[in-house]
Amino acid sequence: MSSLQGILGAWGLLPFAAPAMVYIAVRLGSLVFPDDAAHRAVGGAVLAMALVVAIVGLLGAVHVLTTPALVLALLGAVVALAMLHRGRRFAFPYREAMGKEVLPLLIVACGALFAVTLAARWLPVWPWDSMGYHLPYVNFVVMGRGFGDVPSDANFISTYPHVVELFMVALRLLLPDDRLIDLGQVPFGILGAIATSGIARLCNAERQHALAAGCAWLLVPVVFLQLPTNYVDIGSAALLLCAIYFVLAPPSPRSLCVAGIALGLYLGSKPGAPLGTLLLTAVLVARGLHAKRPGATMLAVALLASFGVHSYLGNLLRHGNPLWPVDLRAGPLHLAGIVRVDELLAGGVTSDGSHAPRTHGPLPLRLLQSWTALGSEPALDLRIGGYGPLFLLALPFATATLLAWKVSPETKAAPWSRLAACVGVTATLLAPDPAVARFVLAFPAMVLALAAPYLARIPARPRIVALGAGAVLGGYQLVYAWPGLLGGGPPLRAYASMSDAERAGAVDAVGVDGTSKKFREMRKLVADDETFAFDRGADFPYLCWEPDLRYPVVRIPNALPREGVEAFFERAKVRVFVAGDDTAAGEWARAHPEQAVRLFSSKWGTSAVYERRSPAHSGPQGRLLPNQR
Repeated sequence: MSSLQGILGAWGLLPFAAPAMVYIAVRLGSLVFPDDAAHRAVGGAVLAMALVVAIVGLLGAVHVLTTPALVLALLGAVVALAMLHRGRRFAFPYREAMGKEVLPLLIVACGALFAVTLAARWLPVWPWDSMGYHLPYVNFVVMGRGFGDVPSDANFISTYPHVVELFMVALRLLLPDDRLIDLGQVPFGILGAIATSGIARLCNAERQHALAAGCAWLLVPVVFLQLPTNYVDIGSAALLLCAIYFVLAPPSPRSLCVAGIALGLYLGSKPGAPLGTLLLTAVLVARGLHAKRPGATMLAVALLASFGVHSYLGNLLRHGNPLWPVDLRAGPLHLAGIVRVDELLAGGVTSDGSHAPRTHGPLPLRLLQSWTALGSEPALDLRIGGYGPLFLLALPFATATLLAWKVSPETKAAPWSRLAACVGVTATLLAPDPAVARFVLAFPAMVLALAAPYLARIPARPRIVALGAGAVLGGYQLVYAWPGLLGGGPPLRAYASMSDAERAGAVDAVGVDGTSKKFREMRKLVADDETFAFDRGADFPYLCWEPDLRYPVVRIPNALPREGVEAFFERAKVRVFVAGDDTAAGEWARAHPEQAVRLFSSKWGTSAVYERRSPAHSGPQGRLLPNQR
């Protein structure tokens, strides 16, 4: 791995894979939808994402998920599409879309993408959920060359849907280490912007104004803040927007099938997706059958199931609850789990680690509080606000579009387009708490898309001024959100003069007070043929891995009895481990201080990190020097 890093640098194979993915998306779009530019753009991107997820899933299922296998699969797709397209021409009407009216907003959006790329490259991995379960899943899959090493008893790591993480697995395989792993959601951000523009076009917005809506979504503060992270909310929102686009589109056989794929990807993206998926699927089936396309409709449902139901079905068979470990009560329905929904929603912290302020009262009041809050402290996990003034300005026009929806034979609007649009908006708000912007990132996209047609009603010169003012407001939103992008660390410009080692210690997990630095020191104790272990008491399992994955990491099974801990450690060659105070490994460590040297405890005092000393390590080499502790 170190030789690969020396040759390719932090960017690894991305300079080759990224153009290949763009080529695949463009070719697939023009192959499936040769006569519609918006369908080509949105459909091609959806199909390209689905192809990556399918490749990773299939290679992982047979335990041959390696960098060469992934590259060969992508290369094979490029060659196959090139042969299918021999002699065919394709084009996107980019000149009509990128006029002078939208140029200022486009420049600001590109600046936002450049900024989050720098943040992803320079800042270490620091967001909570990334280190808690998203990236541990990615590392288990990468190191195990498939899904066999993912611990089945690790809640969230193994039980949550993983479509977005499968794309992150592909990204990680293309990189020599984790310095750029935080780019994982940037492609989904671009996908979401494309889908927002496509929805605006279906609402009869002009091309420039549709592009403006897509750019504006990237400038929504809560979207901008999450772009350079390995959360899944942007990925899920982008896939939902793609599904809404094709549910809203006229129901041709091809659009129905791509809608099914998009819905399946969305369903498989996060555990909050089933309700929105169910609602949109009902509309999709109704529209397909009304258009007398039963075969395509059935195929769409089959494609949805093939991409989306795997994790839910596994949880149902293993735990009797498709949403495990969530304990869900809704009227007579009770899905038994170990974590209540209100406990999951109780998270959210500011840059100093304190609990983020949140809305209170009935849901309509909480929505109003969140939508109109423009001065909340910017943080990755905002609980009030995060939408920005552009969203508020667009909201009345979006409402007017739905109320005054007109059906015209000259447009793409089908007889029940307004119903589909209303259902789409509703689906974006079907979240555990729709007052939290992070959970409903597709909602501001729908508002911006529905408002875009009104731009054509403004005279030319005032419209240019209005879009220029929109670009200024978008820039203001970035300035407002900027401190939250840095996780409480130094200014972004300070990273330019730092080495990679200095950057790794420049910012820590929110409120964790230097834990990452301590873990970096502990990881040096583990030889390449030894193991770092953790159990359910670990706060941030991702800290157990080196950035280049030079040694294996194992999870201590929940069912392992105290008397079996030592034998497990011997078999796995464990040198350092994290154990909860109330777990079998923690009890064993306290009972055997001669074999388990306590190095430090977590901030919350619920777990500790130990160096294990077997007889082979009983000499002074097995102990940390005083200045290393």
